[in-house]
Amino acid sequence: ILALVARVAPRDRRRAALAPAATDAGRSGAPYAAVPVADARGASWGLFRAALGLELKSLLGTWSFAVLALLWVMFIGIELVSDIGRDEYGTRLLAATMLILRRIREPLVPFVMASLVYLAAEVAWRERVTRVADLIDATAGRRAPLILAKFGALVSVIGLLIGVSVAIGVGYQLLHG
Repeated sequence: ILALVARVAPRDRRRAALAPAATDAGRSGAPYAAVPVADARGASWGLFRAALGLELKSLLGTWSFAVLALLWVMFIGIELVSDIGRDEYGTRLLAATMLILRRIREPLVPFVMASLVYLAAEVAWRERVTRVADLIDATAGRRAPLILAKFGALVSVIGLLIGVSVAIGVGYQLLHG
């Protein structure tokens, strides 16, 4: 008997568990019929895309992100103007790409890390504050696409900050030859 039970696939066990309940419910007169479990791979991808769009819209549309982006643009602009144009003994420097990348990279890491911690806390607690966390936990869908969408939104924000940095560096190079 143990060998027979071990050979039964997990789906067959699920069907076997549902079948007696359906027949018992049918005998008792309750309006219940067993519903087969469908393959939800395509649904998970759709859920991920929808959740990613929602997370990006809710992150990029907040005033806190606008303030962080504005602070970042001002910080990088001040850093480039104050450091790139001159060197020791008043030597003029051309706005070479390596100089600009070096000046942007140094403050980029701590600023992005601090921004990431703040935005991650905002993403994590948004569902609790708006009181939809219990509703999301009660849904039958998988949690992995929702968590990956939150992670993808944070990675996209980091990419956006880096893209803004590159645009400022290119603009500075174009203006100062």
